[in-house]
Amino acid sequence: MSQAQPSTPNSQAHPRVPSIKMDALDVSHLSNDPFDWQGQQDHACLLLHGLGGGIYELYPLAKALHQYGYGVKGINYPGHQHPAKQMPASCWTDWYSAAESAYLELCARGYRRITLVGFCLGSLLALKLAQQQAKRHQGLQLVLLSPFLRVRHQWYYGLRPETYTRILGGVVGNVPRFQLPLHDPVVRQAAHRVAYYRTFNVSAVRSALELIRLVEPTLGHTEQPVLVAYSRQDKVICPQAARQLYDQLGSADKTLVELTRSNHILPLDVERDYLWQMIAGWIEGHRNTDAPSVSKP
Repeated sequence: MSQAQPSTPNSQAHPRVPSIKMDALDVSHLSNDPFDWQGQQDHACLLLHGLGGGIYELYPLAKALHQYGYGVKGINYPGHQHPAKQMPASCWTDWYSAAESAYLELCARGYRRITLVGFCLGSLLALKLAQQQAKRHQGLQLVLLSPFLRVRHQWYYGLRPETYTRILGGVVGNVPRFQLPLHDPVVRQAAHRVAYYRTFNVSAVRSALELIRLVEPTLGHTEQPVLVAYSRQDKVICPQAARQLYDQLGSADKTLVELTRSNHILPLDVERDYLWQMIAGWIEGHRNTDAPSVSKP
């Protein structure tokens, strides 16, 4: 079922889904340590973070999904694993290999259904992974949060940010990252305490742009159920490009969620409670199908 009009926080979010115990999800205390929590059912979620960030971006969402009984696993990609004064160089093939290895670990445990939850760069990795594994695992679903297709452009930039990145890539190693894109000041401070880097590695950004060039032409081949969420107030990615990505997806079962007050890091920002409930309800709503088949790795 394709949802042409986006859901908003004014919509009712899946009333049959039990409420999350919010006291157990203190977003002022985040962790950037990888996690691997067993679930109480045959469904697991693999969470994939953004470029230059870490799994802290998805940590409270992971705890929420675990409360619903899902197994949850979160990793930090190569080049994102240890604190440093500057973000190390890394490339998309390294990130993808790490995501694929984590996915295969979940498959080896016998999970019949796996939801790939990708934030920003993680959305691209989730899309590529889903396309590569479509024939082997019929129980895949995708949740794409602030999907990275275009950097948001302002008229006073002159050239597009992607162009500057390509020009600077051979000259500048890192560029400063002044403030995390969150409107919630308490969560922003908590995220700054656990974030590993205060810079972006330019070669890593160039590699992410290369991944976009590889994934974008294949969006029409994506057949799994997909939930896409973005915010009109995102200061990092282009909101119109997120809608464009949604339109290009080949899935017959896709849902679009448009937030209106959050900045880029949707899972942590001011509309997080609604988003967590929406994601959990969407996943729950896709459980009432025949058990899918899974081939051995």
